[in-house]
Formats: sequence, C-alpha cells, structure tokens
Amino acid sequence: EILHADGSREAAAGPITIEHLFTHRAGLSYDFLPDCPVGRLYRQARLAEDGTRSLTDFVNEIAQLPIAFAPGSRWQYSCSIDVLARVIEVIADSPIGDLLEQHIFNPLEMRDTRFFVKPDDLARLMPMHGRSLDKIMDELDVPRKCEVLDVTQAYPAQESVAFARGGIGLFSTASDYLRFAEFIMNGKSPSGEIIISRKMVDFMWANRLSDNQIPIAIGPFPQPGYGWNLLGRVMLDLGQAMNFTGLGEGGWAGAATTFFWADRDEEMAGVVMTQHLGSLSPMGFDMRAAAYQALD
Repeated sequence: EILHADGSREAAAGPITIEHLFTHRAGLSYDFLPDCPVGRLYRQARLAEDGTRSLTDFVNEIAQLPIAFAPGSRWQYSCSIDVLARVIEVIADSPIGDLLEQHIFNPLEMRDTRFFVKPDDLARLMPMHGRSLDKIMDELDVPRKCEVLDVTQAYPAQESVAFARGGIGLFSTASDYLRFAEFIMNGKSPSGEIIISRKMVDFMWANRLSDNQIPIAIGPFPQPGYGWNLLGRVMLDLGQAMNFTGLGEGGWAGAATTFFWADRDEEMAGVVMTQHLGSLSPMGFDMRAAAYQALD
C-alpha cells in the first residue's frame, strides 16, 4: 500500500523485486528523510534507534508499514538494502553476518570487519561526534562545536546483542574497507584469487536507472551526473558533475561523513573514514579531487 504526502493511500500496482531492493527503487524510506510521510512512520517505530531489534523483527516491522511510491518508479535512498539482507538470509538459510564473513570478509582478509567489536579491540573503537541525521535536514548550517554523540543504542558493539543489518552497522577499519573498494573494481582477493568473474563485475557496475530517475538525491542534496548500479553511485555524465571525478567512478558515502570511491579505468580507489554524524563536511569530495589532480 502506498502512502501519499496528502495522507491518502492506494494499492501498489506491482510487487517489489530484488532489483528494486538493490537499487533503492522499492518504495521504502529512511527515518531522517524530510517530507516523507513513510519516513515519519519509521521514526515513530524507532527503526533506526533500536539496535536490540533483530534483522528479522526490523524487516517484519517495515513490512507492516506502507511504502512511499510505486515500486520501480523512482530512486529514494532507503532501508531497502536491510530488507535485501533479510531476503538473502531466508534464501541461504544463514545469518547475514555469517554469509558476509564466509563470502567477503575472509576471502578479502578483512579481519577487523564484523557487526561487533571483540572485547580486546574495544579500545580501538573511535567515539562518534556530531548530531542526529534528522537535524541536518532541518538545520543545514554546519555546527561550530564538535560534540561527542552516544550511538550505542542504535549501533551496539557487543557480540551478545546479535545486531545485524544490510545497509548499516558494520564496524571496520580504513585498510579493511580499502580491500573491499579494490575488490569491487576487479573481483579479486588481495592475493589475486578470482572471487567474482570479470563479466559479473562489469554487470554490477552498469547503471540501472532510467533517465527520468536521474539525478539521484538524498533529501535536498542532489548528485548530478550520477546513476546507480548494483554497488552504489556511478558517474555517467561529467558535464553534470559538481565535484572533480572521473567517468565511471563509483562508490558511496556514510552517515558519519565516511566516503569511498573506486575508478576501474584508473585502477584507483580511496577511502575517507571519519566519525562525524550529520556533517556537511566536503572532505570526501576534496580528498577525491586531490587524488584525481595527482594523476598524470
């Protein structure tokens, strides 16, 4: 059922597909998105705040709520990857954390990446700073003070909580994430073992959005020139780009101002790790621009 901005509802004409979930076209939402009535329902259900809720319960809660638009009709950043993770769990009959460990983390030697932090490593966990994401949509100015923000309720680090999602929640390091960024460019492990075939990598990098679904935007922040593939953003038109990049560059960003890019033509990847939630810092764009400026 679709919930419109005026409060009216109508039945969805078709089902949500796996591709819709992969490409944020399922009609789902995020609690911090402004002017989205479905997002407000997510906030009321405390979907993002309750890290003790299992992935099964999380997705079951979403399934009880309406969607924001007809599946496939437009792009909206959302919890669709969390739902996709639950679909994978059901198909594989295994928890998403175990599947990621078996198929990605272990082959890529990402030893510090899990949905929890081992007790001996808790001293390595950096504190979070910033403000909640809904505030950045209401107050676009950058705060002058950098304040510590407690996110333990939404992102528990203890293994005993059994926290897992599809779009958020992993604890990691810059070196681990760089291994992942390099992997999505060539499908290989650090030792050169082929994990994903060359043609499958090509398939994953292809834009999936139609012209009328571009540019992608999160709330009031458009990203001109970018489409979306099975991995994240992908630069399609440098003439529309707002920041220095390369044709075919892709990647994504995180809520705490984390940022990564990968460029298959240049065989270059970069990772920017911060702990500043709800920031408008351009550091990720600036670091990427500096990297491209250094190419001969």
